[in-house]
Amino acid sequence: MNKILHIILISIFSLTIISCGEKEEHTNTNDNTNSTTTDTTAPVIAEVTKVTTPTNDNTPNYTFSSTERGTISYGGSCSSSNTIAISGNNTITLDYLSEGTYSDCIIAVSGTTGNLSNILTITSFIVDTTAPTVSSISTTADNQSSVSITDNITVTFSEAMDTTYVTTNTDNTSCSGTLRVSSDNFSNCVQMSSSPISSNSDKTFTVDPSDNLSYSTNYKIRVTTGVKDAAGNAMSSQYETGSAFTTSSAPQWVMQAYIKAANSDAADVFGLYGSTVNGDTIAVGAPREKSNQTTITNGTSASSNNHSGGKDMGAAYVYKRTGTSWAQEAYIKPANNNVSIEMNFGYIGTIISGDTLLVSGGYDASNQRTITNGTSASTNTSRAQSGAAFVYKRSGNSWTQEAYIKASNAEFADRFASGIALDGDTIAVFAAKEDSNQTTITNGTGSSSDNSRPDAGAVYVYKRTGNSWAQEAYIKAANTQSGNIYFGTPILNGDTLVATTQYEDSNQTTITNGTTASTNSDSDDSGAAYVYKRTGSSWAQEAYIKASNSEAGDSFGNSRYSAIDGDTLAIGATGEDSNQNVITNGTTASSDNSNTSSGAVYVYKRTGTSWAQEAYIKPSNSDAGDGFGGSISISGNLM
Repeated sequence: MNKILHIILISIFSLTIISCGEKEEHTNTNDNTNSTTTDTTAPVIAEVTKVTTPTNDNTPNYTFSSTERGTISYGGSCSSSNTIAISGNNTITLDYLSEGTYSDCIIAVSGTTGNLSNILTITSFIVDTTAPTVSSISTTADNQSSVSITDNITVTFSEAMDTTYVTTNTDNTSCSGTLRVSSDNFSNCVQMSSSPISSNSDKTFTVDPSDNLSYSTNYKIRVTTGVKDAAGNAMSSQYETGSAFTTSSAPQWVMQAYIKAANSDAADVFGLYGSTVNGDTIAVGAPREKSNQTTITNGTSASSNNHSGGKDMGAAYVYKRTGTSWAQEAYIKPANNNVSIEMNFGYIGTIISGDTLLVSGGYDASNQRTITNGTSASTNTSRAQSGAAFVYKRSGNSWTQEAYIKASNAEFADRFASGIALDGDTIAVFAAKEDSNQTTITNGTGSSSDNSRPDAGAVYVYKRTGNSWAQEAYIKAANTQSGNIYFGTPILNGDTLVATTQYEDSNQTTITNGTTASTNSDSDDSGAAYVYKRTGSSWAQEAYIKASNSEAGDSFGNSRYSAIDGDTLAIGATGEDSNQNVITNGTTASSDNSNTSSGAVYVYKRTGTSWAQEAYIKPSNSDAGDGFGGSISISGNLM
């Protein structure tokens, strides 16, 4: 009715102006002659600033322009106490509006001479003053006594929420503007999704058991003040109650597969050393497997003559997961397998990275000193235990040998591949009993032919280009010594290589950042770690690391006692003797020796190119003989 009335008034007002005809606007008195001018031009009005939509303002502002001053008239569902228009921009405040959509509001301006402007329709807008609410909740874990990995809690909102206005906070103490899942103290927070929440939609939030949710009665959903809808209405702190359920405080592990070799036989020691997992692929070594096969079997079978009574040749098995099911993908034997020569293929390790598999052959007996890129391997047996490394590549679900790698200075009993590491296109191989007296790094394909320092040890680095491998560096300890260094089992992470030896003898208790190392030999088997960094294709020593409480017999840096991730390095010392049972954060360590071989772990952090001790870690129940630090794995900030 209001709209009709305003339209009628405007129409009558227009007719009145028209019926008046010409109007005297000005009298010219300079020549004493009465004269008039006629104004027939109506004001022109146009929209400048629309009403924000949606808006939670019941009296929103609107701006339009007029070419003349005059009187404002309103029609439709809107009105205002502002009735005077000026020439230029005019901001008016609309009278109180209820919630709803406004698409019929019009305005007009009549000039000072009565000419009526065009009728301007205000662009449609929405007034929304109601805050969103949680109208229902549910969970996939209703009335369950336990769940396995995650639970989903579904929340249905009363209206749409534009994520432009949805605030989140990763601070689990305040949880401002987040969906909060909790029992009584509301301590657990689940972030709002980054996608818009459409009207009346079910929004599912995953609750991880690490949130320590355990609700034996009922749980509550809380949406905190600060979550807003598109109009800017803040959701009040609201609680909804759901059915009881319980989640574990940690993920529940279940056995997914029990894996036995397809040709399993007594004493094969399947999985004893060097089993690795990478995504959906597992590689397992069986160093005492005895079949005489010299090829790769892609598929689920394996040689049946495993019990032939030959030497411990060894085999590697690759398994692939599809969904939740595991199946053998390949059975791998070395191309130069010889039943009369002990190979122990896979004894030291099988390492998989993506579609590349590296397998150790520390007892390989060939006299070759080159790399064979391809599927063959030397069958020569004149250089026993010189050692070799075998590289395999997967294409689709088929594996083939990509390279057979021998040390460029291979000698009898060097035990090349007594330690191996693989990261992408880089391989590091340790030769535990390499004998040269070199104390420098050879970047390139060369190596020393000297044999004057028995069992000093060496590390060889290889790089793949395309599908061909070449030696990139030959690395010797800067303080190489005969017999008591045993230098080299590598750990590899990008362009950083760490070589350790528990038999290093110096009495240094500090870190040397740079290319040198102590030649002192007053502390038998105290142990050391050497860090190397690659720049381009060249390697250089970055640090020589000794324990801050280094003692004889501590075995700091045994090959299996180290781990690296990025700029963090952890090294175990199973023979460390202190009775401390707490963690020391910083650069010091206990000098006590009353808890023989209790063991310790040392954590180091790199800043730029310098390493420093970050922590000295002892177990809370440290006891003599525990050998703490005998195996270490590190990922990010978790060790």
